[in-house]
Amino acid sequence: LLRKMKYVILAVFVILLPMFVVDILGQGLPYFCKLICPAGTLEGGMPLVLMNQSMRSALGGLYAWKNLLLVLTIVVSILIYRPFCKYICPLGAIYSVFNPISVFRYKVDQEKCTGCGVCAKVCKMQVNPVKNANSLECIRCGLCKKSCPVHAIGEVKLKDEGVRHQAEKV
Repeated sequence: LLRKMKYVILAVFVILLPMFVVDILGQGLPYFCKLICPAGTLEGGMPLVLMNQSMRSALGGLYAWKNLLLVLTIVVSILIYRPFCKYICPLGAIYSVFNPISVFRYKVDQEKCTGCGVCAKVCKMQVNPVKNANSLECIRCGLCKKSCPVHAIGEVKLKDEGVRHQAEKV
């Protein structure tokens, strides 16, 4: 259920709010970056505040909120693999939508597969390649492929995939 949150965040903070909550010129703010994403705080906000005395006096609740989110993200990252990408990041949601048409895809040779479950156990994204080798959540890290004792997981070659689709049409 938490994995669906990144799609809600994409819809609300990246698409809807900037589209409908606009200034006098009709421009929306980057609400996700402003209110949620801790990357800007780490890469821009903190260095700016540390290097500029006048900026320190202008700090407010938003800066405190973003620092809290940054600390929470770091702490949770120690416990969970890629929590920001899995549950919050709208870019992860966009990438996942394009996973089914990715140039780089996996296939599981069902004849070789013994059903041992090693591939699912090593997957840090909690994907079972045997059930869905090209899951929306798969980040193509290759751990499943490397861990398969019978080498049942391979890559789909686009040329072979195109030939297969042509054969299915006939």
